[in-house]
Amino acid sequence: MTAIDDGSAAAVTSFDAPPGLTEMFINSTDSLRHRSINQKIPPSWNDHPPLFVINVPSRTRPYLWRKPQEDLVTEKEDPNLLKGMIRKGIPPPLRCAVWLSNTLQSSHPDQSLDVSHEFRTLAKVRVVDGLYDSLWHDKNNNNTHQQESANGIPRTIHRQDVKRMDFGNTAVWTRLDEEQCVGREALERVLYALHHCVVGGIADYAPLLPSLAVVLLGFMSESYVFYSCREMFLHSTWYFATSRAEYVATRRAFLDVLERLHPQTIAVMEEQEATEQFTEAIFQDFFATILPEWMVSRLMDMYSLEGSKVLFRFGVALAVLYGKEYKEHYMYASTERNKYWLGLMDYCHSGEDGNGLNFEVLVKKAYGVHGRGVRKRFRFPRRPILARIIEMEEEAYRKQQMNLAHSTGGSSEEATHHDADATTDFYLHHIEPLGLVIPLPPADPFHERIIPKFAESTFVRTKLAEWLPLSLRFTKLDLVFSTSHHGRTLEALYRHVATARHTILILEPYHDSSNKDNILIGMYASQPWHPSTRVYGDGRCFLFRIVLDDEEVGKEGMSEEQEKEQKQNDRPVSQCWKWHPPELLEFGSAASDDQESHHKSYAEQAALETFQISTNDFLSMGGNEHGGSGLRLNEDLTKAESSTAAGFDNEPLLPGGGGMFEVGLVEIYQLVRQMDGVPVK
Repeated sequence: MTAIDDGSAAAVTSFDAPPGLTEMFINSTDSLRHRSINQKIPPSWNDHPPLFVINVPSRTRPYLWRKPQEDLVTEKEDPNLLKGMIRKGIPPPLRCAVWLSNTLQSSHPDQSLDVSHEFRTLAKVRVVDGLYDSLWHDKNNNNTHQQESANGIPRTIHRQDVKRMDFGNTAVWTRLDEEQCVGREALERVLYALHHCVVGGIADYAPLLPSLAVVLLGFMSESYVFYSCREMFLHSTWYFATSRAEYVATRRAFLDVLERLHPQTIAVMEEQEATEQFTEAIFQDFFATILPEWMVSRLMDMYSLEGSKVLFRFGVALAVLYGKEYKEHYMYASTERNKYWLGLMDYCHSGEDGNGLNFEVLVKKAYGVHGRGVRKRFRFPRRPILARIIEMEEEAYRKQQMNLAHSTGGSSEEATHHDADATTDFYLHHIEPLGLVIPLPPADPFHERIIPKFAESTFVRTKLAEWLPLSLRFTKLDLVFSTSHHGRTLEALYRHVATARHTILILEPYHDSSNKDNILIGMYASQPWHPSTRVYGDGRCFLFRIVLDDEEVGKEGMSEEQEKEQKQNDRPVSQCWKWHPPELLEFGSAASDDQESHHKSYAEQAALETFQISTNDFLSMGGNEHGGSGLRLNEDLTKAESSTAAGFDNEPLLPGGGGMFEVGLVEIYQLVRQMDGVPVK
């Protein structure tokens, strides 16, 4: 039977034609515990492309005496179809293939889906295995010489030098040692390879990474686990925290969300002093210390595609479901101090008896609405909201650590305790300027050398470092677009920043043909600029103004009193406006039959979440109900305008009010990692 053509460019092959060997999906294998995996695949899944087999009713008119037939149709795979299928569970023999392709699909959203889907097949085995094998060097092999990367970090590793890496999570090794797991050496090699070759051998902190590797090794070979974890680490903003500040902020953000959605649930949790243990089990152990192993694997099905938001969803859902059971069955059943935690373990592991956790109910709760009654139902916060909450908690953590350092003077036991992680977050107490990539002279002597102008100032780079999220402070600025070299067109701008995910646009404004205040204005964008009819970006975006005369104030900057006095004198000050709309934690609107108020709430929400907008006619960030923008540039980058944007609550970036103004030099820098110059993903 031939599949129905769905109109795509790719040819649709016959279901009866046997696929080539390289088109077959790679099978799962247990590299951690060496257990056999049932290779049976359900009828709705395939062992070769397409991934799904959908039964669709026949399009022919059925007659009473004829049983309606069903056609097997090749359903074009899209993210929504994939999400729906993996929430029902990926078959164990396909987990290796689908987990890797999910990770690649989420890490490279601008890449064709066909590229990531090809990694499901045997055609890419040599690529994945070859990359991992090339990292290793045997001391007894005289024919292999140790290679080095551009920054001098060895790319190859002596197998004899492998040692345990924990990325801030020692508990994972304790559990495996107690279990006497036969695949511990495989985990050692994968984590050491990640530390040595991906992180660059510098001090690193990613507590969730070892737990993820343990789950992946249950269905993948070492090379596939390394490839998947490498993509997750290089695109960590989607998956996990890579600094202690971000890790603490993520756990606190989870509690913020839980408190907003279910205040009674978190009140009981705080009363039983279980919040720290609960969030650690989620964001360090990947639920492995709470849920049965098969449930953890089901979570990985969704996490590999949807990232860290899955942890928030299922953490909240589990807390709510257990909170009800705790009050009814566990609260008075024991006098143990940790009865909340003991009850949680019993609840999660007694589902097979019909009295405990039902995973399908957990999935439904995780992706449903929260609250009771008509006017108290809230949707789960969107990614921009979550990103901004985490960033706010990062800022609060930084201030807390700075106050602690000032109060203790580095001499108390409390300061000593916090200094244990000093190698991770030493930049909390002192803001270093961002690095700057100095362009090499062009190979052709007749070509002009691109020289960054705005970022040459250490003061400018220090202010940008102060405003960026903590996870991006260890980066360098790399000039990718300049109007003095690439011309004044949006087409040229989009072409040169197409692959730059984190960018900072800086421009020189002129009001009445002068820049008497000696200022620069700009914006940080969290996603690549490109022509689009949709709003994109997230809550990490921000607008800023840098007054170059502030550099004369001194390295310590202005005090709050000096800054207030300068504002009263109508003198502009260096300032950043981050996305922080009113009622940030109002994650949803109460249901209402009032269509007018419903429409108004949608309009207000649209204005609040106007981050990046870019078409062939203009480029802007922020918006308001009157059509204005926080900062907007026209198609030839010669004029711009700035007004108060909803959500950012900024004053016009150019002193003297809003309106159009002329634009001088425009530069766009992408953020690259300090250790190897690789663009931050």
